[in-house]
Amino acid sequence: MCTGGSGYGHTHPGGRTAEPIDAVFERLNDPAVAAAVVTLLDNAEMLSTLVLGVSGIMERHERANESGPESICDTVGLDNAMKDPDVQKGLGFIAEIARTIGRSL
Repeated sequence: MCTGGSGYGHTHPGGRTAEPIDAVFERLNDPAVAAAVVTLLDNAEMLSTLVLGVSGIMERHERANESGPESICDTVGLDNAMKDPDVQKGLGFIAEIARTIGRSL
């Protein structure tokens, strides 16, 4: 176990300075953290697809806002997609992931 505060630059018993990776290993010793990492790894492909999808939606929305009235079809399409229950569930899932990650930063 390390002594010190932040997990960076403190010393282990015996005098060795802790590296940032030591803080990672220390956190992984917590069963809840390890389980969460396993869940993320098990779902990495799905999470990647969701993130890419949201990124694409955001880019389309930004382009529609920049283009003005001539891109009304894109905007209407985005609005329709945002009303889709499956899209809403996916975005809710991503928002929950973002909240969880944000709390731990």
